[in-house]
Amino acid sequence: MPARFLRSSSVCARRCTPSPAVSGGTLRLFANTSAMSAFLPGKLAAWMAAHPAVQIETEERTSADIVSCILAGVAQAGVVSDAVDPGPLRLDPVADDPLVLIVPPAHPLAEKEEVAFAAVLNEPLVALYQTSALQQHIEQHAAELGQALNVRVRMSHFAGLCEMVAHGAGGAILPRVIAERYRQRYSFAVIGLQDRWAQRRLCLCYQDDASLSPAMRRLLEWLRQP
Repeated sequence: MPARFLRSSSVCARRCTPSPAVSGGTLRLFANTSAMSAFLPGKLAAWMAAHPAVQIETEERTSADIVSCILAGVAQAGVVSDAVDPGPLRLDPVADDPLVLIVPPAHPLAEKEEVAFAAVLNEPLVALYQTSALQQHIEQHAAELGQALNVRVRMSHFAGLCEMVAHGAGGAILPRVIAERYRQRYSFAVIGLQDRWAQRRLCLCYQDDASLSPAMRRLLEWLRQP
């Protein structure tokens, strides 16, 4: 195993409290911000209705943290972005999850179909708190360009973020599926991001079928369904 995965696995093992994946009818599933907000709720609700004896404990983490925790044996599986380096783990795509820029209707960029992330860095932005796995991911890409985001205000959830943008506080970067949902309530323009890292897919991440408990295997089979 590459040294970087050994190091990250060690860090995760210290940070996380290991627990059995199935203990007293409980499954533990890690997921990134987008999966927690849009992909999982409906899927998990339907699966749990069909399996009333099973409880699911979800935990939001960055995709990189989820990979580290699976490698460390802390988690059996998670839902991550395909932008992450999975090392020896499997990634099974389950949904498209591109990131977009949203701006107020009168913003100079509002008429554009897509822009590069670098062109957004100096724009005033509304962002999620830095504890958000998605926000950490976005700000990491800004740092890789040698810059920091021009954040005017931070919000704790997507609804507040979209409302702030609609009232002219600035732009924001978030998953397209969430932007389209709140576009029905708030007025803003949706602009695609050209960067490869923003053209994401959500993936199930795990070691292999043999590493999964029967209950987790059944859950992942459900999550793979359209």
